[in-house]
Amino acid sequence: MSVPDRTRVFIYGSCVSRDTFELMDHERYTLLAYVARQSLISAFGPRPADVATPEELSPFQRRMIQGDLEGDLTRKLAAAARSVDLLLWDLTDERLGVYQLRDGAYATRTSDNVGTSFEAGLQEQSTLIRFGSDQHRGLWVDAATKFVDTLGQLELLDRTLVLAPAWAERSLDGTPVPGSFGLLPPDANSLYEPYYRAIGELGVTAVRLPVDRVIASAGHRWGAAPFHYDDATYRALIERIDEQVQNARQVEPRDEPRS
Repeated sequence: MSVPDRTRVFIYGSCVSRDTFELMDHERYTLLAYVARQSLISAFGPRPADVATPEELSPFQRRMIQGDLEGDLTRKLAAAARSVDLLLWDLTDERLGVYQLRDGAYATRTSDNVGTSFEAGLQEQSTLIRFGSDQHRGLWVDAATKFVDTLGQLELLDRTLVLAPAWAERSLDGTPVPGSFGLLPPDANSLYEPYYRAIGELGVTAVRLPVDRVIASAGHRWGAAPFHYDDATYRALIERIDEQVQNARQVEPRDEPRS
């Protein structure tokens, strides 16, 4: 990974990467693009034939659902690849699984579509593949292998950093941390482990923070959740990001987008 003085960041993920970026030095880091609410399984699977985007959701939510249905991750990455200095990737949006439709396509189950008419429509014509199940892991590892191949082709593999902190079990104020849609922190940390192990086996660099190094913030602006951390946890992630970027500069300085 080699970078210019101002590091151009592509985010593929959700709360962990996006909230970490908000606390990074924006004189040194700038955001190029943000792809959220899109499982790798959906991104690298067949496209649904005929699924409508719900009107009752916000414009952001509709854009994310449309991007998921189109599987636009690789298209956006390819369009930005020459300018990307750092790809931040987290697996937060994998936690609710994916729907497999009758036509063999996939749609990501997300916090935005749970309980909506959109999800009700999906449920009528699909099967939920739960995160952490053997089927989900198998599909995900296959998709991750394709993703890493794509990153290699786009010369982005050595610019990719996975943010993989454990889900916090304790809050800064001492209160217990609630789960996310019924998934409790200890269970989530156990379920995520084989996914992170697969990432390492594929040669992708990950920033791991164990459960005793992470604390949730009960006053987080997006509400209490085991992946909504306190500032000290975000700073620990940022320190590791800064180290990776600095090491890359020392190896291969670069001032312009790749040709």
